[in-house]
Amino acid sequence: MDGFRSFRFFTRGLTQLGLTVVWTHAMTASLAVMLVPTPAVEAAESTHQRLRLPQILNWKEIDNQFDYTKFSRKCCQRRGPVKVAILDNGFLTYEQELGHTIPANTVYHEGPDTGEDSTEWHGTLVAQLVSHVVQKTVGLDRMELHLFNTYGFPRFKAAVDEVIKEKFDIVIHAQVFEFGSNGDGHGFVNAVVNEAAHHGIIWINAVGDFNGLMYIGRYNKKENSSWIHLPGPRESVRIRCVSVPEPTLNTSESRASKHTTALKKAKTCPLSLILTWDKVPNKTEVGTKNDLDLYLYDQNEKLIASSTLKQKETGADFEKNQSYYPREEIELSLKPGEYHARVLWRGGSFSHSDVFWLTAWGNGIVMIDNTPGDSVLSPADNQFVLAVGASDAPPSGVSERLHRPHLKLMSRLVWPHHQFPSASSIATGLAGGAAVAALAIGTPENVEAVYLEIKKSLRKNSRDRQTL
Repeated sequence: MDGFRSFRFFTRGLTQLGLTVVWTHAMTASLAVMLVPTPAVEAAESTHQRLRLPQILNWKEIDNQFDYTKFSRKCCQRRGPVKVAILDNGFLTYEQELGHTIPANTVYHEGPDTGEDSTEWHGTLVAQLVSHVVQKTVGLDRMELHLFNTYGFPRFKAAVDEVIKEKFDIVIHAQVFEFGSNGDGHGFVNAVVNEAAHHGIIWINAVGDFNGLMYIGRYNKKENSSWIHLPGPRESVRIRCVSVPEPTLNTSESRASKHTTALKKAKTCPLSLILTWDKVPNKTEVGTKNDLDLYLYDQNEKLIASSTLKQKETGADFEKNQSYYPREEIELSLKPGEYHARVLWRGGSFSHSDVFWLTAWGNGIVMIDNTPGDSVLSPADNQFVLAVGASDAPPSGVSERLHRPHLKLMSRLVWPHHQFPSASSIATGLAGGAAVAALAIGTPENVEAVYLEIKKSLRKNSRDRQTL
């Protein structure tokens, strides 16, 4: 691979007074603060131990979506535990949670050394949610839980290979890729997921949180111009940075108050802007001659960033600014204001039917010229996966064309002192736990049957939200 990563994070960590305080801004979890007490005792050795709840204040509201007795009354026809793989970019603090909010016998898989590492705790939260639902339904002894670090596509591919080899029952993947697919269930990311599905593995995936943050266009440029036609001023897609609250540790008050967090207005917006195009092949070693470049200007038309990789069909060298993959990426922090993203044709034989995607991500980022109703990224666009979204999060992905998501769950989590936006990843953790319970009670092992079992377990007001 040419050094790219599957997701971008803006992560800040601080440890004080026996607390691990982690601020994270991940692509599939809008914003969250996690205060994790440092355990004073060794983790228990048995999954029969009763796990405690993470410091989330609205568990009753979350649990009221399900009628857990729908599972417990029928448990359990299956012999042996359900073998569960959570694939995620990071599991920071998971060791502290073993035997407390995650089963003590949970197995962690670091994956191959790629030279890239994440300090992300996103996967730890997903594991906590899955464990909570399983404990409430069929019991933790019915689950064998594994955590796979999939930070970067090589680790993602290696994890899926191991999941297939070791005959796992279910994969829970609460993240998405912004490239490597075509928005139609194909591409090299989905080719990996297809392998798992063909081996009978149930795959639960978040739809991502890019609704309102994607622009999908077709190749079109004016005569005697190399700029691709876009809807905003000067052939652009308009992006805005707005000042929004962000969590910070309050260090100015008394020692006791340091156990809380405070909000202040962020002075900048971290932006990850990715352009991808072409029909992405199912193999990572196949490149393209079609070449586009990405530029970002401020509202005074001053160029502030660009991405100009040269596309190669074979022999791409990332160190020489070359790439197999049809994508360009800009990462930087923006001051509040309006910005214009522009796309330049550099070469290749595009047709007017060719499609390109522009995604923007970051706390406080707004895409003014977005494409509504088509914001589901891979592998949630895969025909074999159960795609999960958040019913209470406007950015949660949706595709009218693909009829996704299949399930929508309330995902608002209230932490001590704070409430933050919901996200499809939270809903996926809850749905993933319900899917494990469905398999434990002996549900036929296919995605359709698991979906129907989860839907039957939802209370009426939650069931009415489902689209299929």
